[in-house]
Amino acid sequence: MSATAGSFYQSPRFIERAADPSNFGLGSERVDHVSLGANWRFGDRWTVLVEGYARQLDDLVTAGDSVTGRVVNAGEGTSHGVDLVVNREFARGWSANAVYSYNDVTLNDNDGAGDYPADYNHQHMVGVGARWEISERWQVGARWKYATGRPRDEFVERISEGYSQGEMPGAVYRASGWIHVELVPAFLTMHPAPPKKWRA
Repeated sequence: MSATAGSFYQSPRFIERAADPSNFGLGSERVDHVSLGANWRFGDRWTVLVEGYARQLDDLVTAGDSVTGRVVNAGEGTSHGVDLVVNREFARGWSANAVYSYNDVTLNDNDGAGDYPADYNHQHMVGVGARWEISERWQVGARWKYATGRPRDEFVERISEGYSQGEMPGAVYRASGWIHVELVPAFLTMHPAPPKKWRA
């Protein structure tokens, strides 16, 4: 069994502080983290790791004014998930593992718009990998990964009818939108690893 707890701080990005003089006093974002995990070994060839975690996000930097570039530490959110890893060793240097991750991140900018999912949040991810240790100095491997789509914004578009407000006639503009109300398509990736010398 294993357990961890702690608080972490991340300074605002330089580009956020430089966008407007009022941003020089931005504070650090804070994450409070707790996790609990367990690791089992079955025989000489199987290992299983399960870990669950929860995070509280505070003082997140949010866009306060898109015209001036001013931002504020007004955001908050929560994150929770679980990771499952299964490893299997085979004869003659072969090994494989399978990984499943569930993660749910919800944010709130405290601007009256309510909660929304984080734009980097892939709720479900599955990976399968294999490795062959050819000798004590060489190995090759490959990994396949599947992930559900992450959230994206949805907008209502309109076609301009004149030169008002600096618009071009016939141009398409985004009139209004909703934050992260739909998902981009899921994706698959395959990563072959070339032969690698990993010991001197």
